[in-house]
Amino acid sequence: MTFEECHDSASRFSIYKDWRKADPKAVKVAKQEFWYNRVTSHMTDGRSTWNLVACITDAMKYDCVSNWRKFSLSSYRAAHRNGWLAVCISAYRPAITFKDCLDDARKYATRTEWQLSGGHYYFALSKGWREACCEHMVTGRDIKWDKQACIDDAKKYRTRYEWFSAPKSGYSAAKRLNVFDECVMYFDLPEVVDSYFVKLVA
Repeated sequence: MTFEECHDSASRFSIYKDWRKADPKAVKVAKQEFWYNRVTSHMTDGRSTWNLVACITDAMKYDCVSNWRKFSLSSYRAAHRNGWLAVCISAYRPAITFKDCLDDARKYATRTEWQLSGGHYYFALSKGWREACCEHMVTGRDIKWDKQACIDDAKKYRTRYEWFSAPKSGYSAAKRLNVFDECVMYFDLPEVVDSYFVKLVA
């Protein structure tokens, strides 16, 4: 599936969960290829009117981050919750630089960790700096998956679905090595709720 196909699929929906239910294949590819935030920038979670574009536009109304947070807390919180802060605050001066992104990226060993950190990942992606910032990182292919590696990887996430959705995770390796049950015992999501996601990704 290409970026254009993912984008076309996502453009038909305005709420994240509706797209996830209607086209899980496109969602999976978008996350694996790091396109998810780009193709869902027009969406909301259904409870809020804030999407990426709206948050950026709102942030630009204020002269600094502290005023944005003070006078428009709902959009600031939406940006923080969705990992968009770095992109939104680029409207201010001094803007985020390549060195800022590189320094932030060096705190992490994998793209997954950086992406989930809520740092400058998506800003670097939008500027075309991601590959340069990630040169020191290992990829899923570089990791030798065994039982302990799968367990350690699973501990980075809160639910089975979050683990499954993360690019380059050990989810598939755990299934292949028959250690999946030992890995997911570290998740504390109630079994009745988690079973719904298991059916989706099994």
